[in-house]
Amino acid sequence: MTYQFPAYYHDFHCISKDCPDTCCGGWNISIDPESLKRYRQILKNPDSPCHSGAFLRRFKKSIDFRHSCIHLSNGYCPLLTKDNLCGMYLQLGSDSLCKTCRTYPRHQEEFGSLREISLSLSCPEAARIILSQKTKPQMQTRHTSKKCPAGQQVDPNLLAWLIEVRKTLIDILWNPHYPLEISVSIALAFGHHLQKYHSRGQNYQNNRFCLEAAFENLTSLSQRYRTDEKTSHSWLSALLMLYSSLEPVVEIWPQLMKLCQTAVPGYFHAASHGTNDRILERQLVTYFIQIYFLGAVYDDRLYDKIQFAAVSWLFIRLAAMALAQQNSSLTPNASLNAFWVQAAYLYSRQIENYDRNLNCLFDAFHTDKTFNLISLLSFITQVIC
Repeated sequence: MTYQFPAYYHDFHCISKDCPDTCCGGWNISIDPESLKRYRQILKNPDSPCHSGAFLRRFKKSIDFRHSCIHLSNGYCPLLTKDNLCGMYLQLGSDSLCKTCRTYPRHQEEFGSLREISLSLSCPEAARIILSQKTKPQMQTRHTSKKCPAGQQVDPNLLAWLIEVRKTLIDILWNPHYPLEISVSIALAFGHHLQKYHSRGQNYQNNRFCLEAAFENLTSLSQRYRTDEKTSHSWLSALLMLYSSLEPVVEIWPQLMKLCQTAVPGYFHAASHGTNDRILERQLVTYFIQIYFLGAVYDDRLYDKIQFAAVSWLFIRLAAMALAQQNSSLTPNASLNAFWVQAAYLYSRQIENYDRNLNCLFDAFHTDKTFNLISLLSFITQVIC
């Protein structure tokens, strides 16, 4: 088995009471099978320390054994104490925590014999660490003698090809000769081109990808996606309508949507909504590519992953601008970056931590012509005009 993780992975440490938010609210907490067994035993054991008082009542009421989750109460885990501490940890010890609570914000994706471990952007401190890196992320590798469990194998040739494609995509995003908008546009055009070949079963014919060829592919599309600001406003409004239709997971999501709506008129003119060095934004797009792209080994929709990364960046950019406008007295670049971090972790909680919303976006981007390649490139072009 091979394990890969970003070099900054071990930099994370929970900042506890200094965190601007709590990881114990905003989504139902899934419970792994082993923890469910343990919780059943706790309730059956008359000598259990939780078999008396208010904690027992909360414990029994909050655990949904049928759906394997902890249901929230008023948006928060019902096992939280008044001091926002974990009641289960206090009453039953650290071993009682389910896998989700024990490992968050650490996250693992499985691709056959490859395990990719990352930090989730939905944690404010993890988001700060991810977006504060100053260079292109580097992955570290650890090999073990453990074998891939039966039934979890994937096509090794397809996986190897996707890994090569992802590496090229990240190189495109970090090419110092292109502005970020051009790099993202190249990645989109490149991915769309590869998707057509992959759909024809020609994915392994050439594992050497040329950045110059990718740029030429974008240039060949350039005459088709020139547009005006009015059309781009309509595109952004359609995007906001889609995000506003999602089921609220983050408590302030409806309020954030209203703030974003007020920020739309200045999106194409305000220089303040970009970061000072654009490295933070490159880290953001890279995060989504790194996390999602290899998932194409299961569904063959590799372009959709690049599209999701690009749209997520554009939306978080708008949300960061809206948050900065709401706090217009804070103008230094460091403060602007803080709004990007806040927008990123709120977005991740609303989208990444709730599969229904995540799937809704992927389906809309895949089927709605409003978000097709030409429309997306048109909008990005207007942003940098």
